[in-house]
Amino acid sequence: MGCDVHMFCEIRYGNGPWMAHPKHTLNKEDDQYYAYEIQAANRNYTMFGLLNGVRGGKALCNDNGFPDDACELIDKEYCSWGIDAHSPNHISLASFKNAVDQLEQCYKQEDIELKEDWNDALREGEITQEEYDEKFNNKLVNSKTKIEDIFYNYAELYKTIPPGKAVYEFYELPDYRDIAVYLDKYIHDNTHYCPNGLFDIVPEVRLVFWFDN
Repeated sequence: MGCDVHMFCEIRYGNGPWMAHPKHTLNKEDDQYYAYEIQAANRNYTMFGLLNGVRGGKALCNDNGFPDDACELIDKEYCSWGIDAHSPNHISLASFKNAVDQLEQCYKQEDIELKEDWNDALREGEITQEEYDEKFNNKLVNSKTKIEDIFYNYAELYKTIPPGKAVYEFYELPDYRDIAVYLDKYIHDNTHYCPNGLFDIVPEVRLVFWFDN
């Protein structure tokens, strides 16, 4: 059975209360209301491990559990999952970005190992040069529509593609780096700057998430 992450962003200024990101509105599906989530591009079990040791991975982030001071919308959403929700956590944006950095290092190592395997196969005559070039020198232009918003509605995208097709065949979905970049931009755009720079009011951002099977 697959595992999915349910991720939300909270914001606060100074010692004020945590608030849900403005785009975490309620979304109605099948006569029920669900909080509009951050949409990760896929089930990335390597990232799940880094975030909280889910699916056998070694956690990079601290296990902080579900926050006692979560905003009402996210608290209600988490409670609505009941026993189906597991491994809740909340982390700073800095911790999240650290996990993204580690994930990309894992990707690089996997790419190196894959290329070594294909080099061996080419030397042994198990594949042709044409097959090798097609694997590592694909010059095809990406014609997919790029989804810029990390809060996109995955269910709505299904309505725009032919029946039986996968969303990723038609759309380039945001990945975890896109989430980090988006939230960095949110902080920049919502910082209240003072002329002397001594009293800039900078929003604090954290990620709240849990998993389900």
